[in-house]
Amino acid sequence: MQSAPQLSLQSLVQGFTFSLEAEQKNPETVHYYRANLRRFLWYAKEHGWSDDPRDIDAWKLREFLAYAGGARNRWGTEGNGSENCRGPSKTGGWRYYRTLRAFFRWAVAEKVLAENPLSNIKVARPKEPLVQPY
Repeated sequence: MQSAPQLSLQSLVQGFTFSLEAEQKNPETVHYYRANLRRFLWYAKEHGWSDDPRDIDAWKLREFLAYAGGARNRWGTEGNGSENCRGPSKTGGWRYYRTLRAFFRWAVAEKVLAENPLSNIKVARPKEPLVQPY
């Protein structure tokens, strides 16, 4: 059996978004995944992670999800009112978890990765906000 060629993490992300576009997913969905994965790549680079996607493990992913869901002044920006500078969101970790889940499932299906490093990580789905009736 021939193994998959080695790809960088960045090229794997690009391949995932190309696949979404080829499957004619909603452009807003593609934009959502691309933006979340761009921030994931930023975090990986800032923390000196290897560019080899096979080096990403559950520990690193938990670290990233904790940052995405709980840090203030995320993504290397600071300022007044910036979308990226808001305080922690109750749904932040969940949004990135969903993105990474789709990404790593795709990478395993494409046989780029042998196993999904996110498979043993569970993130609680946020509760739907109660809507007060008039």
